[in-house]
Amino acid sequence: MVINQSSDNDLFLWNGLKQGDSNAFSSLYSRYFPVLFEYGFHLQSDREIVRDAIQNLFVSLWKFRQKLSDTDSIRFYLFRCLRREILKELNRIQKSFYTDDFNQEESAEQKWICTESFKRNQETLDVALKSLSRRQSQVIHLRYFKELDVDKISLLMGITAHAVYKLIYRAIATLQKSFQLFETSVL
Repeated sequence: MVINQSSDNDLFLWNGLKQGDSNAFSSLYSRYFPVLFEYGFHLQSDREIVRDAIQNLFVSLWKFRQKLSDTDSIRFYLFRCLRREILKELNRIQKSFYTDDFNQEESAEQKWICTESFKRNQETLDVALKSLSRRQSQVIHLRYFKELDVDKISLLMGITAHAVYKLIYRAIATLQKSFQLFETSVL
């Protein structure tokens, strides 16, 4: 029930944004910034890159608000957009390394840092995903990599939608523990 109210409120705010309501825009920003920052930080450990990507995402939302399409899940839509924004920001940084003749040593160092950071995040994710059970791994793969909805996953796996949610919840809890263990071991 609370999920539906939150979802309905999000859709109301989304429609308000599309119509140019700055209060709806501010509410969406306030509501989703922390969640987007946490998600973005898992994709890229440089906090400034994540903050810039979130800012760029919301600037684009406002700029192109009249062209926004309807969506069933604001969160999923924003996650996808943020992932694209982070990749754009990393590509922009990488291109600046190649075009900045003034300080190539710094550019090479920054490129190396970005590459190492990406590798470290990828390795951590790989280790964390390997800690999942076979079914947890399957449900995470279908939900987040193949972007299937819960009903389709339940049909594919031959289980109820409730069981899919339960598997996703347990898998995410396991992944969070893996990331926390990794972060404490690195520090």
